[in-house]
Amino acid sequence: MDIYTTKVFEKNFNANSRIVVNQGGTRSSKTISILQLIIIRAFQESGKVYSICRKTLPALKGTAMRDFFDLLKDLDIYNVKHHNKSEHTYKLNNNIIEFLAVDEPQKIRGRKRNFAFLNECNEFTFEDFQQLALRTTEHIFIDFNPSDEFHWLYDKIIPRDDCTFIQSTYLDNPFLEPETIKEIERLKMDDNYWRVYGLGEKGVSMSTIFRNTKLIDKIPEDIKFVGYGLDWGFSSDPTALVEIYANETDIYLNELIYERELTNQDIGNKMRDLKIDRHQEIIADSSEPKSIEEIYRMHFNIKPSRK
Repeated sequence: MDIYTTKVFEKNFNANSRIVVNQGGTRSSKTISILQLIIIRAFQESGKVYSICRKTLPALKGTAMRDFFDLLKDLDIYNVKHHNKSEHTYKLNNNIIEFLAVDEPQKIRGRKRNFAFLNECNEFTFEDFQQLALRTTEHIFIDFNPSDEFHWLYDKIIPRDDCTFIQSTYLDNPFLEPETIKEIERLKMDDNYWRVYGLGEKGVSMSTIFRNTKLIDKIPEDIKFVGYGLDWGFSSDPTALVEIYANETDIYLNELIYERELTNQDIGNKMRDLKIDRHQEIIADSSEPKSIEEIYRMHFNIKPSRK
């Protein structure tokens, strides 16, 4: 076979870990590369089961399934006799390639496989992943566009010691037409779209107020202390108290309290434990004047915010 691949394919081909996660922007070749890998592996061994999965069957038919059969036809190895369209399976060199929608739980809970490809895995729940992983004996390949700021993939899968992480962008795909490249680069007009689909970086929620932030180990010694900020919460939202520092260009926040179901007495006790200077200003959300008054009567210099 004459098969044209990208560096993304090479990285996946050379990955020896049980799980391989492909995070990337649009048209980076991550999906095609994994499908090429499935085809090549199918010619190297027989008697295996490969599951290509997406959240819903319509989405699967329009993306990975169509791409898989286009690849077979481009390579002139497609045989309609091996294609069971009603069962969504294809037999390749005595291997079974099956296409599964994970919104049908009975299918993912009852079948075993050697190899799983979870296409656009950010659409899956962690339970979907677990059920597939428990029934996959060899390798799991994952791809997704990182449009979510927070996701179980970032917390529970990528940090695993048996996971290889591959990040890619359209620049890793040398086979793109110039017009396609221009269209992708027009995404620069929207910072978040460009970040996700152009650079393959994690998205940022549009509801996030401060986006240009980073974590530091400690507050610089030469920075000016400004005061404290207090936001009320109880059952659904936490009460939050932060120290605030600033210089001419940056604001530094040090989280002191972030906890649910605190009464005003609890808050006052915690501020005493933190040895908060009673002369320093605490600017609190003005929506709870009764709470502000109660904390003030505990001898803290608390004032309502001006909105």
